[in-house]
Amino acid sequence: MHPSLHRELARQRQQDLLRAAAHDRPFHLRQLRAADRPALIDAFSRLSRQSRYWRYAAAKAELTHADLDRLTDVDPPRSDAVGAFLRRELIGVAEYAVGDEPRGPELGILVVDDWQRRGVGDALAGLIVRRARALRHPKLHAHVLADNRPALRFMRRLGFTPAARDGTFVVHELELGPDP
Repeated sequence: MHPSLHRELARQRQQDLLRAAAHDRPFHLRQLRAADRPALIDAFSRLSRQSRYWRYAAAKAELTHADLDRLTDVDPPRSDAVGAFLRRELIGVAEYAVGDEPRGPELGILVVDDWQRRGVGDALAGLIVRRARALRHPKLHAHVLADNRPALRFMRRLGFTPAARDGTFVVHELELGPDP
C-alpha cells in the first residue's frame, strides 16, 4: 500500500474511534483480519434464514473458505472489510470489492439479527464509505433484492439512489466525491 494511503487510513481510523466514543456505542469498529475467521463463522451461524437469503440471495448454509479469505485478506483499494464488535463478539460486517462493474466497488453489509435496527449497519456503512472515499473511489454500488424492503430503505437513508434493475435485484449507486 502506498504510504500516503496508509496515512489516510490511519487518520480515518482515529476519526472513527473518536466518533464511536462521542456516540457512546457499546460496540467498536475495526478492519477484519485473519484471526477473526472464528468470529465470522460464529456471527454467520447467528443469522436467521431470512437474513442469509436477503444478504446472499440464496439459502447459504455456511461461509466458504473463499468467503473467509475475501473478508480477512483485504487489499485496499481493491477490497476492504470492517467489523462491528461487542467485546470479542462480531455483530456486523461491511465490505466492498472492486469487480468489472463500471459502477465502482460493490458494497455488502450484514448485521446479526439481534443487532439489526440498533445503529450497527449505519456505523459500518459510514466507516466503509469513508474508507472508500479516502482511497478515492468515485462511487460504490450495491445489489439489493427487490423484496428486501428494509434494505431498500436503508440504502436510500445512506444516500444511495436506485440506478437499475438486474433481475430480482435493484442496483443502488452512491457518488462518493470529496469528504462532505
